[in-house]
Amino acid sequence: MRFLWCLALAAACTREPARPAAPVACHASEDRCRPAVAGKGIDGKPIVEDAFRGKVVLVNFWATWCAPCIKELPAIQKVYARNKDRGFQVVGLVSGDEASDDEIHTFADEYGVSYPVVRATTDLEASFGLGSVLPTTYLYDRTGRLRRHWDGAIREEALEDEVKVLLQ
Repeated sequence: MRFLWCLALAAACTREPARPAAPVACHASEDRCRPAVAGKGIDGKPIVEDAFRGKVVLVNFWATWCAPCIKELPAIQKVYARNKDRGFQVVGLVSGDEASDDEIHTFADEYGVSYPVVRATTDLEASFGLGSVLPTTYLYDRTGRLRRHWDGAIREEALEDEVKVLLQ
């Protein structure tokens, strides 16, 4: 009997180390969840939804003719470069632009854009609720919940602050 008591006491005092709680999935009925982004990038590489799963994701709608878009591209690229290894992903969605894919690819290269760039379809624009303002940017947490929305250019410091909070 004493043996069983000691065994019960030992079992009660031993526990597995605490594991972080799994993030709660985004539910479209309750949250503004990130629409799926998939297809072929301007560089010809496939964009797959699984590449974004579990990451903080910035979706940036822009155009080559848009001066505020051009102004913010370096800021987004810098924040991406500093945080991509920590689970931050950016995808650029080119919207309302008549430039060819080659011209957009060259333009993105000139501005040092290293994240995926996709030509947005009207269906994709509608799924995000894109209005008439460019640039428009959406920031989603690791579960796919919308955490921040900007109409107009983003300042590097403001974006960095928002991303750091979500990467914690």
